[in-house]
Amino acid sequence: MRVLHALIDQIDEVDILRGLPEGSQLSPNLFGIRVAELILELRAKFPLLQFPQITSIDDLNWIGAFLCVDDMVLIARCPAQLQSMIDACQDWAEQSRMRINHEKTEVMMFYETPSQRTTRFPSTFHITTYFPLSQSP
Repeated sequence: MRVLHALIDQIDEVDILRGLPEGSQLSPNLFGIRVAELILELRAKFPLLQFPQITSIDDLNWIGAFLCVDDMVLIARCPAQLQSMIDACQDWAEQSRMRINHEKTEVMMFYETPSQRTTRFPSTFHITTYFPLSQSP
């Protein structure tokens, strides 16, 4: 494999000891297998996030998260629950040697009625990084 870097001569060989090259055909499949663990963990920690009208098939009606490649949508019933889900995702990411890109993370809130919107306090969400960016995996 050839790596272009200012401190590496173009004729030098570099061993890639972890990860996959960007654009690898295997990368999305391996990520999907790895992130399935996060979904199972979220389901175990937040079991009540289900479609209320469907009760016959417990394994298929959990709606706490949706994934599309490496993007995830978390669905919570209240701001505190959403922050708990974000924290669970952050813990999983740290253990998996990954990092959530907080610059690309957005929160969208839907309220049941206009009166509920006015009575709710503004919510702030945060992603905590446990290691300095310079020492990240």
